[in-house]
Amino acid sequence: MIKCKICGGNDSDMPCAYPSECLRDQRTIESLRQQLDTERLANEIIIADRDKAKDAAHEWKRRAEDRAAMIDTLMFEYCPEKMNRAQIAEYEKNQEKDNE
Repeated sequence: MIKCKICGGNDSDMPCAYPSECLRDQRTIESLRQQLDTERLANEIIIADRDKAKDAAHEWKRRAEDRAAMIDTLMFEYCPEKMNRAQIAEYEKNQEKDNE
């Protein structure tokens, strides 16, 4: 059996009987590999961006909760009569969290 120097499909040092087809197939395979590598890289970037967006959203939410807690604290200290029951309950809940 004869081994193709390009594709390795035969057993000797003779060139492939169909070199143009072999080269075309090799180019197709290489092109598909490049596409796959590009897609993998794009997916890694998308995942990294998604993770950054999640982290940013969690940070924004945490800061918003901190600001709301600060507002409740200031209201409780300076004008508790203007707070409704829900605000007082939220203030007390935040105080319990802080004490833990």
